[in-house]
Amino acid sequence: MEKIVEYFENGKVNYEGEIKDNKYHGFGKKYTLNGKLIYEGEFENGLPNGKGKLFVENKIAQGTFKDGKLDGKVEILDLIEGKTEHKIYSNGIVIE
Repeated sequence: MEKIVEYFENGKVNYEGEIKDNKYHGFGKKYTLNGKLIYEGEFENGLPNGKGKLFVENKIAQGTFKDGKLDGKVEILDLIEGKTEHKIYSNGIVIE
């Protein structure tokens, strides 16, 4: 696998990590257009697959991803309140 850094037109980093067959594959980090980290973890065929962390607003969801969606046991940390929740996802939808 090859390591790359990919940039948006505004010069901010879009993706940094491993690729295979010109797709995100292996460990990587994905950023928003304004430079905030949105995902850090494993990729397969261009999508989050495997263990990873999703950073949204003031929360971090840590768990397993399948085809770009949360799947299985997920720990959600609220950075403002300092609370942790545990949920179970299936295909990106909370089921428990």
